[in-house]
Amino acid sequence: MSSTMKPEPISQKFFTPGVIILLALVINGMIFLAGRFLFGLGAITNLDNQFPWGIWIGVDVAAGVALAAGGFTTAALGHIIHKEDYHAIMRPALLTAMLGYTFVALGVFVDLGRWYFISG
Repeated sequence: MSSTMKPEPISQKFFTPGVIILLALVINGMIFLAGRFLFGLGAITNLDNQFPWGIWIGVDVAAGVALAAGGFTTAALGHIIHKEDYHAIMRPALLTAMLGYTFVALGVFVDLGRWYFISG
């Protein structure tokens, strides 16, 4: 941090209209997540044994794996193959990969729905 940059409190309000809309979406998602764990996947998604996965698994798990694969491929270019042109994007790529696999793990956790087996 340079000597001209000094931390100071944020003078803007936190609860802007955009933040309020995002909080409403998060609360809505939490309500549906609670309904999924209490009443099952079929109650929330209208999936059954005839159409068991639909597009559900493709959106939550496959998108996260693709996101993580791109991040690790970029990291491999920089660290393993030593392409120094990619050095500036190494940390964001690894962060993206970590977030991708975190979302995959959370997606599988929600898809399986057996939260009571998580603790061992």
